[in-house]
Amino acid sequence: MSEETIIDPGLSQLREQTKNVMVPILIKAFQLKSEAGQLNEPPSRLYSVKPTSSLKEVISQLTSLEEDLKLQQLWIESSRHQIGKILTEIQEDSSTEEPIKNSSIKKPFPLKSWWRKIFGVS
Repeated sequence: MSEETIIDPGLSQLREQTKNVMVPILIKAFQLKSEAGQLNEPPSRLYSVKPTSSLKEVISQLTSLEEDLKLQQLWIESSRHQIGKILTEIQEDSSTEEPIKNSSIKKPFPLKSWWRKIFGVS
């Protein structure tokens, strides 16, 4: 196998889309944190604009955002696990060749039993 890196245009596009989505999400999270802080304190002259959301709404938005990100993380970790598994299988099948360096892809998380059943992960 050559040392040449194969660039997948889909992955490059995904990286850019991820950046374009994650930066606004982080900004929104910090805005919600600020709103929550304002809602938890008595009215002050320091804040000229009152928050438009209730504390319950802020918590709901952050919880929803967290669940969405957990799902994305699950997809990514599952993909990494499958790639690692494939690399291991290839390495075992081609034991005469130089071993494939697989240090960046390790078992990323403890797999739950339902996940094992769905994807047949050992």
